[in-house]
Amino acid sequence: MKQKRKAKAKKHGTAIYLIAGGSGFWSKVGITTNRENRLQAIRKDTDGGAEYVLPPVVVPFAYQCEQTIHALFAWCNVERDGSGGTEWFFNVSPVSGSAIAYALYYFDAMPEGWNLLWLALVFFNPIVWLDALLIILLYALFWVLLVVGAAALVLFRISS
Repeated sequence: MKQKRKAKAKKHGTAIYLIAGGSGFWSKVGITTNRENRLQAIRKDTDGGAEYVLPPVVVPFAYQCEQTIHALFAWCNVERDGSGGTEWFFNVSPVSGSAIAYALYYFDAMPEGWNLLWLALVFFNPIVWLDALLIILLYALFWVLLVVGAAALVLFRISS
């Protein structure tokens, strides 16, 4: 069984995904080699349904990216029953929330009448877990830049 999974991962690549589930204040980061059936399996086990925020995207070292997110956000982990029950997290985004709050303050764009409730929504965003999405995008960008840089270096050496 494990060998079948490894062969499939080699052939199709391991994909990382981000799912919003339940009330929208929980998200799941996971990896899969079976893009077609993964969402259905999670929906079956999740109260309130589940939808892709980021559909499965093949990224080099997707497992390491997923584990990085799990380690960084272990403090907001929410254990749930069912498939991937330990991979659910409360949508807390301290990095992007701080950046948004600072930008609003710096550019004097804070709407009048904003109270702590509105400011809290910047950090506790429903549906989209901004920090996890940011880490996945930065991770993918890193690998793209690494490949482009290596290709440019090879071309530079060939032309010299």
